[in-house]
Amino acid sequence: MTNAQFLSKIKGFELENWIKKAWKRLPASARKTLLAFWTDKLEFVMLPDFSAANKKHHRCKFIAAQTTGISFRFSKFMFDEINETAGISIIAHEFCHAYRAANGLEDGNITRFKKQRDGFDSEEALVDKTIAKWGFDVAAVNTFFAVFMIKHDPKTRRIFEKRVNEEVNKRLKGYVNRLDKEMKIIAAMA
Repeated sequence: MTNAQFLSKIKGFELENWIKKAWKRLPASARKTLLAFWTDKLEFVMLPDFSAANKKHHRCKFIAAQTTGISFRFSKFMFDEINETAGISIIAHEFCHAYRAANGLEDGNITRFKKQRDGFDSEEALVDKTIAKWGFDVAAVNTFFAVFMIKHDPKTRRIFEKRVNEEVNKRLKGYVNRLDKEMKIIAAMA
């Protein structure tokens, strides 16, 4: 596949500009590898929300994107709320999965073995480290997911609210203690 053929595949796609930005920032060697790997079956699809459908297969019920290496699927539900920096980094993350597949480092059997051996996040962490080396902002993605989960996941929201309330109570208790000490000093001076 040529670069022009790749660009024609994303022409008119909802995330076209972000995909182009991610693509341009990939190392030249990664772009070359991906173009050699991809066939005319390369596709980019925006789905209303595929997170819930993938609940059985993933630790997280909210999934922004996924790839087979040839087919890239994005969740409109999430991308409607995501900022550009995090969105471009997620696209780069999916490109990195495809890059690893193109190099034979990520296929069904290897990935299943690694997940059993190292846990679900081992492959994801490796991809995140790679895109960070490529200059993409993994922290922006993590921040987006944290805020998104608080907003859309009741369990996460309850945990967050509990932590915030505990911190507020701790600070208020400290304030009350300081106020009591100050009042005793004032009372002693009178």
